[in-house]
Amino acid sequence: EKNREALAALEENVHSLGVQQQVQVIKGSAHIYLGSQPADIVFIDPPYHSDKEYERSLAAAGETQTSLVIVQHDVRRVLPETQGRLQRTRSVRQGTNILTFYEPAPTS
Repeated sequence: EKNREALAALEENVHSLGVQQQVQVIKGSAHIYLGSQPADIVFIDPPYHSDKEYERSLAAAGETQTSLVIVQHDVRRVLPETQGRLQRTRSVRQGTNILTFYEPAPTS
């Protein structure tokens, strides 16, 4: 997370849930850290107007060993069917937002 207020809210939520040992909140652009931070689940939610952040973050996630990537985006944004080793498995619309889920593509 790059936004200071959002970062504080994330850290507060992690603390209130008592999951500090299982969660690491990192300040900065996701695409910079995705390759160097192991994670089972990655949630990507860049600013809606930032095409480059979506592209970079999803590309970086596609190169990791992550088992699930969830991307939150505006309904007008179309995300690729596949990205690196990831394949889109479903999308869930919530008002004007969509959560798009990616998982590793099956190997043949």
